[in-house]
Amino acid sequence: MNTSWLFRPQIEMSISESDRWYVQLDGLPVAIIENPTDADMFWFTWDVVQLGETPIPTDLWDYSTDSRRSFRHFETDELDPVAFPGGNGMLESGRVLIRGPLRNRGRLLDEQNRAPKSRIRRLLQWIVS
Repeated sequence: MNTSWLFRPQIEMSISESDRWYVQLDGLPVAIIENPTDADMFWFTWDVVQLGETPIPTDLWDYSTDSRRSFRHFETDELDPVAFPGGNGMLESGRVLIRGPLRNRGRLLDEQNRAPKSRIRRLLQWIVS
């Protein structure tokens, strides 16, 4: 009996040196972060590129779970729903410290929320049939 359908497919969250993310405030891009450098376990430092003439709010890089701030991948348009900055403002090097953002995290969270129901439904269908 093949029971592979009971198990969740593996989705790999990842980050690469070429990743670029829009930093959005209220859904509008205000900056791009690029050139990630591993800082510690899940934390990375990033270079910041300002978009347009409007200055980036200084509190944008403060540790918080501000729902107005979001990170969207430059190429795939994927949104990372749980990435957030650490510390208070920019580092002395001019870079920012951010936990994540990771490609496929939004997809993984979606699978975790949706998959158990469908696996249980398929298991019940299999038992009944």
